Amino acid sequence: MAKEKIPLYRLSHLAAPAPAPSAAGGLAMPGEFMIESFGPYLERQSPHLHHAHRHIFYHLVCFTHGAAIGQKQQVVAQFRRLIDEHYKTLRLPGEYARLLHITPNHLNALCQEFLGRPAGAVIRDRVLLEAKRLLTNADMTAAEIAYELNFQDNSYFSRFFKKYAGVTPEGFRRAAFS
Repeated sequence: MAKEKIPLYRLSHLAAPAPAPSAAGGLAMPGEFMIESFGPYLERQSPHLHHAHRHIFYHLVCFTHGAAIGQKQQVVAQFRRLIDEHYKTLRLPGEYARLLHITPNHLNALCQEFLGRPAGAVIRDRVLLEAKRLLTNADMTAAEIAYELNFQDNSYFSRFFKKYAGVTPEGFRRAAFS
């Protein structure tokens, strides 16, 4: 007995008009998902059953899309937890991507999608936040803070801080206490 090929059934007609395909050629919205269905079977059903099945398939696609979004958000949340754990020693998105078992490009895409910033900027923001916290709350010199945050030397830490905070570490400390 020959196996009948099940056609793909486009669900975009069940909701709003289908948006245009993305630049990468992929399909971005739930209405654009293609799922395997029982196309010929549905066509032989009464109009009421046909509509019910289409409705069920549509909600299945929406649920699946929602689960994928949830999984992506979980990866981003796990990335942020890893940053909080390892910001002193790991500074490159690729190092975190390895821990998450994804590619650095995928990590960047997820960060851009959910945080609006690339992964490297998220990591730098955490290091900068800790530097500011230490400058305002700890009785440490800039050199001690540089050592604590695993910078190669004080001058590299000062350049990093000035570039991303807009002021030198000492200038930040003076402004915080005035």
